Amino acid sequence: MSDFSLILDKEKTTEQMFKVCDYYKVKNIDIAEFLDTSEVEVSMWKSGKRFPGWDKIMLFAYVFDLSLDELIIRKKSDENDFINDIRSKIEKVNQKNLHKTLKRKSLNNENLNPDRYINVRWNPLVQDWVPIEKYNEIIEKSLENRPKTE
Repeated sequence: MSDFSLILDKEKTTEQMFKVCDYYKVKNIDIAEFLDTSEVEVSMWKSGKRFPGWDKIMLFAYVFDLSLDELIIRKKSDENDFINDIRSKIEKVNQKNLHKTLKRKSLNNENLNPDRYINVRWNPLVQDWVPIEKYNEIIEKSLENRPKTE
């Protein structure tokens, strides 16, 4: 199973770790001690040459009382944009189909879903759904604004 939203931004995650260390004025030697690693290894994390293992990240989060969500930075990816674009297109299609269905039902005097659409009616003059109480008013205004033909 692959979830694109879980792509880890290693550089930003280690940057986040060292921001926490700077805030608490914790030195590399202290980090190495409580994470049971060498100071050289910690320096490599800080420089971006290496990335700490998950066990070290989880221990770091535990020691500083952080949730993993606060510590781990997810990478924004093209896949996320692609998936969101697809979701948006599906939503538009669903809205368009709903719009067409409601229009057809209204024009054929079919029973509309009373919970949602009891107070609206399709107005062919304005090509939109209008509240029932304003239906006649909107028709009159539409007819008044129509260009006169001779």
